Parts: sequence; structure tokens; C-alpha cells
Amino acid sequence: MQIPLPFQLCQIGGHVLRAHPRKAAQVVNVELIHQKQRHQQLLRAGQVAVVQVKQRQLLVKKTVIPVVVALFLFSMFSRIFVENGAPDYFLIWLACGVPFGIGKMFTLIPIGFGISGTVGVVALNLVLGGLIGGVILIWKLAVAIWYLPLTIYRLVT
Repeated sequence: MQIPLPFQLCQIGGHVLRAHPRKAAQVVNVELIHQKQRHQQLLRAGQVAVVQVKQRQLLVKKTVIPVVVALFLFSMFSRIFVENGAPDYFLIWLACGVPFGIGKMFTLIPIGFGISGTVGVVALNLVLGGLIGGVILIWKLAVAIWYLPLTIYRLVT
């Protein structure tokens, strides 16, 4: 015959606790609450890590890549478009804008022209694509200038 003890043994998190039978459930509930709080903290830490990774990806996408591409194109075309020892910045801007405006280039489709008319329309498309792409390039560089301090602020806070 066993004599009921006035306390109950509980094992919680590797520790053995003595508690009153009515309070044993409370101790277990407290441990479950602590586990939930730890789980929520880990989730928040994971979410913060995911947010930081997304911020870094956006930083690379919106800041680093457009600036590197623009610098590469400018350095390449500034050696090509030189007139009397001075660079022609309009032609450099036009040529740098072509990769950014390539989707808008063929708005005019040369149908029903001879070879000279087709070449002329394609040249016009290149010029229009360069102009539109130059504006897009300036916009992307402005976004990069704005987005750099914004992303640093978001990563710090």
C-alpha cells in the first residue's frame, strides 16, 4: 500500500520539481508558456533574419547592379565617343541608355520599306530606345541614390 505524498514530482526541462498536486499542473503550464515564448522569440529572430536578407537582396537589385552596369557602360563608351580629345556626353548617354531602353526600341516596325527605309527605321528605333533608356537610366540611378541610405537605415533598425 502506497501512502499518497503531499507533493508530486514533475520533470520540466531536465529539472525535477516538487510541487503540490494542484500546483503541478500550473508549473507545467508555466513551462509550456515559456516554451511558446521561446518559440515566438525564435520566430521573430527568423523573421528579422529573413527581412534582413530581403533588404540585402533589394539593395543589390536596386542599388548595386544599376550603378555597376552604368559605370561599366560609361567607362566603355567614354573611350569610344571622344571628339577633339573631349568626350561627347550626349552620345555616351544615348549609348548607355540602349540596354535600358531595349524593350522600347522597336515601337516602329519597318514593314513595306525597301532596304534603305528599313535601315532608317531601325536606326530611328535605336535612337528612340537610347533616349528612352537614357531617361530610365537616370531614374534608376536616382532610385539607387535614394535607396542606399534607406536600406542602411532599415538594416540598422
